[in-house]
Order: sequence, then C-alpha cells, then structure tokens
Amino acid sequence: MCPSGWFLWQGSCYTLLPEKMNWFDGNKSCAELGASMMVPDTKDEQDYIWSEIEEGGHVNSENDLDVWIGCQDFNNDGSLVCMGVEGDLTFKNWEQSGANNEPGEPNEKCVRMAGKWGGNWGDSSCSDIHFTACEMPVSGRMQCVTANADGRFGP
Repeated sequence: MCPSGWFLWQGSCYTLLPEKMNWFDGNKSCAELGASMMVPDTKDEQDYIWSEIEEGGHVNSENDLDVWIGCQDFNNDGSLVCMGVEGDLTFKNWEQSGANNEPGEPNEKCVRMAGKWGGNWGDSSCSDIHFTACEMPVSGRMQCVTANADGRFGP
C-alpha cells in the first residue's frame, strides 16, 4: 500500500529522503512526493519511525543522523507549530540533557530528531543540512485489474 522505498506504520507511509537538505527544501521535497514532513504524534510512533530510520543504512554514524521533522518556531517566541496539528502538539520529545533544545534561540527555529540523542528532538538553524522524514496517509483506494490472455496487464 506504500510506494516503493516507503514503510507502513498504522495508516501512514514514511520515508527518509536520501539526500541531506535544509528544512525548507525538505518541506518542498516531501510536498512534491504528495506527502508532508513527518510529525510524530505519540511516543510509539516516534520510537517505531526512529528505529526504521536507524536501520535504513543511510548513514555512517549516529552523529551523522539528524532528521528534519515538520515542526518549527518561525516567530521565535517558543510556540511550536507542526504541520497538520491544530493548536499545541500533545507529544513532544525534546532531549533532556540540559542543552537548550526547545525553539527560542534566535537562529534555531526548526526541529530535528538527533542521532546523538537517540532520536530525541533538538532545535537547529533551518538552513542546516540534514536528512528529511516524510509522511503520507495510506491510500484507501483499491483497483482490480484483469490480466490479458498472455498474462500481462494493460492494452
């Protein structure tokens, strides 16, 4: 039900784009695929998606694995805005190491999952270059086709 190279979890398809890019290009690239940047809604979703990303073999080390998600603080007022979420996000996965990871720093307005923190979130300059995770709902459409006499599909 998901396109090739995407994986399924609870009604959505996910992929990690193969090239690193800034947050804005990541957002545009997801949209071009008919998707949006991923926003984890629950700890279960966060943990499952992060484990799939880690096992994907895209990177050489955990420090190389930072992944943009669809959350940002463009007003730089500490109010997190996430794609497809009305109001305040109920699940947040900020790194608790004592580093200032919540949006509010002047140049750190976009959110990423960070390999050095096991997928926990940190803020970053939107122009930084990271991988991007995309999400799209599973299509409920089903098509039935009949094979020709020679066993092929099509005209």
